[in-house]
Amino acid sequence: EVHTSFSATTLWGEGDQPGASFAFVTDITQRRQDERALRESEERFREIADLLPTAIFEADLDTRVTYLNQAGLDFFAVEPEDLGRGLRVQDLFHPEDLELARVRIAKIFAGQRLPQQEYRVISRNGIHKVALIKSAPLTREGRVVGLRSSVADITGRKRAEEELRKLSRAVEQSPASVVITDLKGDIEYVNPKFSAVTGYSFQEALGQNPRVLKSDLMDPAIYRDMWQTLARGEEWRGELLNRKKSGELYWEYASLSPIKTAGGQTTHYLAVKEDITPRKLAEEAAQREYAKLWAMISGMEEGVVFADAQGVIVEINEFMCRLEGRERRDLLGSSLFDLHGAKVARRIKAIMETFRQDPASPPLVLQRTLAGQEVIMRVQ
Repeated sequence: EVHTSFSATTLWGEGDQPGASFAFVTDITQRRQDERALRESEERFREIADLLPTAIFEADLDTRVTYLNQAGLDFFAVEPEDLGRGLRVQDLFHPEDLELARVRIAKIFAGQRLPQQEYRVISRNGIHKVALIKSAPLTREGRVVGLRSSVADITGRKRAEEELRKLSRAVEQSPASVVITDLKGDIEYVNPKFSAVTGYSFQEALGQNPRVLKSDLMDPAIYRDMWQTLARGEEWRGELLNRKKSGELYWEYASLSPIKTAGGQTTHYLAVKEDITPRKLAEEAAQREYAKLWAMISGMEEGVVFADAQGVIVEINEFMCRLEGRERRDLLGSSLFDLHGAKVARRIKAIMETFRQDPASPPLVLQRTLAGQEVIMRVQ
């Protein structure tokens, strides 16, 4: 099959009489084949482009969108008919990103190839998205006739990055020490609070094993239980007496747990630890004071009872137990008012209410019969 182009002309003589005629026949088979090949190539491009998950669009030099693949129609919420109504590239961008888009489009029309750029996008249905767009000049026979762009939807990734930034800030600013180790226990991350508590900087802690903090004053069974619990993929909680870089001892309450993949595989360990040294010191001081108090009241030849604001007995000495004829374990946790008759109980309740309003109120002193003996009772 041969394609030709035919043209003819006549030379006119004197008196407007026709003279010689010339006919020109040009073989354009190759040109037609090239044009068909170009059309077929463009059709294949569009067929392939419609199968891609990435949005692709083309625009002419007037920035009218001339082509959008199926992913592009979905991403921008555009109907094919919108292309025939003069949809422009600028219609796809967030108003605050329009100036950036105009500058880059002008450079592309000038023949420049630019690196990909992040843009905010408002789809035709009003949904705000974030896209990573890479554009290049669209050429025909060596001339720039428009642009072609690929569009990657990174809305989910940007949202995840923002959540990660929030989490990172929360960890960095946490009032608790945070430590992340690999499966061997080597430290990969510590937050600023860890450094403030232990004295080890981030660089000093990196690559170290948390055993650098061990005081060697804890029962080794505690650490065995810790690692066995983590190996089972479970969380371990407990109190540890550790040693700072300075050699100073400190107490911390630690929560250790595995960090797992979506498939349940443990990749790291996370430790969140609270410095409880002030609380432990206060507890130890209270225990010492209690020991002194108990040593004092246990040897007294008079009954002593301690009750809380609700009248629940929290401590009682042996002399008082003998007077009551009951075991200490039975009296602890029982009501103070049950040790007395109704009339005395009412007076004790009244004085306790007075103490609540004014702790400096004078004590209640009365005489009563207890276990067949006359006793003087003092409530304060």
